[in-house]
Amino acid sequence: ITEVTAEDTLGWGAKLDIDAIFGSLFGAPPAWLPEAASWMDDPSGDLSGTAITTISATAAENPVYIVNRGKNPDGSARGWKKIRITQSAGAYVLQHADINSETYDELTISKSSDHDFTFVSFDEGEVEVAPAKTEWDMVFTIFTNLIQVDATTKIPYAYNDFILTNEGRVEVATVAIEGDVTYENFTAAQLSTIQFDDARAAIGSDWRVVAQPGSDQEPGVKSDIFYVIEDANGNYYKLRFTRMSDPVSGERGHPQFEYEIVE
Repeated sequence: ITEVTAEDTLGWGAKLDIDAIFGSLFGAPPAWLPEAASWMDDPSGDLSGTAITTISATAAENPVYIVNRGKNPDGSARGWKKIRITQSAGAYVLQHADINSETYDELTISKSSDHDFTFVSFDEGEVEVAPAKTEWDMVFTIFTNLIQVDATTKIPYAYNDFILTNEGRVEVATVAIEGDVTYENFTAAQLSTIQFDDARAAIGSDWRVVAQPGSDQEPGVKSDIFYVIEDANGNYYKLRFTRMSDPVSGERGHPQFEYEIVE
């Protein structure tokens, strides 16, 4: 890991930058653009499609990865890290350092039966981000997804106001408001008429609309749909979003929704 330096990042400034990847569409696309999707985790959550491959029990088979940490809220760059992960006695050992450092820090990460994932900060070590795996239903987040840019190419794109549900434990059905079907009058008798999806992005960005260039459409929530959610305990809830932005400032990131159990 100490042999990797900033020289190894030459030419990667755009390749590993979400904004630069999207900006590359405005002009002749670079030759590397079709590869960009392989530099991020599969957005479906398939663990065989992560940017970091399976950690081998043979230490020598685990390479060094270079990570662009993205940007701070004020837009300043967070810099580059080099990392290497190995296995040790049923746990993982994370070696990490700034890109030009000749030394590295090491952190042992234990597996948890209570959580699907353990979250790590290069600055703080292990951090608590998510509740226990059976104690949450959905999360609002920024999400790196793939968007289709031509017949054969998808590229990473950062979505704000994205909703993930607890995959494999929570199921979601999207219900169109039409005819006699409304949020208010939906009952348990109608559950057999809707189709549920347990994918983690079953809601995703589909609950909202955003203003497109040249469009006079106002950003906000979709008023012609609502959702029915089955939690891990078999309870059914109907849920509808009532706000995406702060009603005074108009700033996004202030969602509001209402829900009730289906009876």
